[in-house]
Amino acid sequence: MPESITMTVRLNKEVEAKLARLAARTGYKKSRLAAAAITAYVDADAAESEALERAVAEADAGGPFYDHDEVMRYLEARARGERPPRPDPVRDP
Repeated sequence: MPESITMTVRLNKEVEAKLARLAARTGYKKSRLAAAAITAYVDADAAESEALERAVAEADAGGPFYDHDEVMRYLEARARGERPPRPDPVRDP
């Protein structure tokens, strides 16, 4: 088992009550659920930060860039279940 530490976290009463209900429903201890939630949040934030850093580096290197309205039309069509062609990059942003 990996080494662990003990940490104190303050929750408001509503969140603690939800956590207690979840623990009762799942059979897991509140501490295990809290640790899993914190781990998931930290991992997601790290992945988001890394993706943002890559996007900034790509933008700083010259793109590609896309027209906002074209991207929105593309995404709206995808949301309707259509398969439109991807927008072409813009030459000069």
